[in-house]
Amino acid sequence: MPVRAAQALSPEEAGLLKSRLAEVLGREIEIALTTDPSLIAGLELDAPHAVVRNHFRADLDRIRQELLRHD
Repeated sequence: MPVRAAQALSPEEAGLLKSRLAEVLGREIEIALTTDPSLIAGLELDAPHAVVRNHFRADLDRIRQELLRHD
């Protein structure tokens, strides 16, 4: 599963992420970590049927869209 992080994860953080994802999904998974500073903070998971965006860039994008709707 591709995972983008705002900053490089330590081996311990990557291992914890992998084990938590396996726990939630109910099966072992492989993750492919990349670093993307444009996320500012947080992670983005690219699962087969969904993209999970838990990063500050996504929050700012949602706020921007909300503000544009009220202009």
